[in-house]
Amino acid sequence: MHRRTYLSAAIGVLTATAGCLGRSSASGPPTVSGDEPTVGPGQRVTLTAEATDATEFRFLPQVPEAYHESVSLVETDVSPTPSTQADSFPPIWYWDRPRDVTGELVVEVASDAPDGEFGYDVSVANEADRVRESFTVNVRVA
Repeated sequence: MHRRTYLSAAIGVLTATAGCLGRSSASGPPTVSGDEPTVGPGQRVTLTAEATDATEFRFLPQVPEAYHESVSLVETDVSPTPSTQADSFPPIWYWDRPRDVTGELVVEVASDAPDGEFGYDVSVANEADRVRESFTVNVRVA
């Protein structure tokens, strides 16, 4: 009689947890936030973006043709250290499991840059979802 009780309890626990076994370790779709600074000609700015639940993170600069000669992508960094990265600039960073990530993209604006704006997108993904958000950098001549 006790064997049936234990067997029923064990089957109940296995049934209740079976749906969780195939799920991703991400708690939901990734989220992204980013800087939208104003810079002057001749300045260098670090654009910082933060993401949650990310297994992939990348910056996608959106520099209009009028700014191609005025904006230089200088360097990038990301924390925590990725598991691997794609050889590109800016790179695409990957983690083995979802992480909260902070990425930095250093941009230099030429001293003769006109008033205007350029943008950058941040693309973040995990096993279940992909999110892409856009941000604006304003260039203002003093």
